[in-house]
Amino acid sequence: MLMAGNNQLPEALALLYRNAGPVTRRRALKKASVFLQAENKKRIKANVEPDGSPMAARLPFTKQGVRRFAYTNGQKQRSIRTVINGRENGRYFEGFDQKTKSIRRFRLDRMREAKPTKKSLRMFPQFWKFVERRSAGNEEVGFYEHKATRAREYQNGAGYVPRELLGISAADVESIKRILLDALTENTGRRR
Repeated sequence: MLMAGNNQLPEALALLYRNAGPVTRRRALKKASVFLQAENKKRIKANVEPDGSPMAARLPFTKQGVRRFAYTNGQKQRSIRTVINGRENGRYFEGFDQKTKSIRRFRLDRMREAKPTKKSLRMFPQFWKFVERRSAGNEEVGFYEHKATRAREYQNGAGYVPRELLGISAADVESIKRILLDALTENTGRRR
């Protein structure tokens, strides 16, 4: 399980929390965790780290035996080509061209490495969907089960560019304080 870090509540809020009934506490924590889950989902979807800085670009995808390049033909027309199982042969590069679905030869002096697209450098696009909220006595926001393993790889940079996926920003702390204060004081007259 990969979870967002804990921040301490101010003393006055902690006192209110201790004096509240168990149902009120559970409701307050649920509201705060729903807010935190939504904020982390928005941040991950926008590729922004909790401190507000943009996430590092993904490493370009490279597959063994596949080469992607920009090729300029004799009429100065440029196209992006993807060649599988290619090899250099003198002044030429030969391989199976996916665009024409045939074996082709390309002159090496007319080939330039293709720049990765903006979309291919974005983080795993559906990662924000995996942020879950669980309540087992206390509320937790994080990645769970097999998703946690993948998230940990991204967080620690094992084979990927390291990114901070889950976290609590200073603005989140203030919002959580406000949410907890509102939830704990709305039932001040009643105790459950």
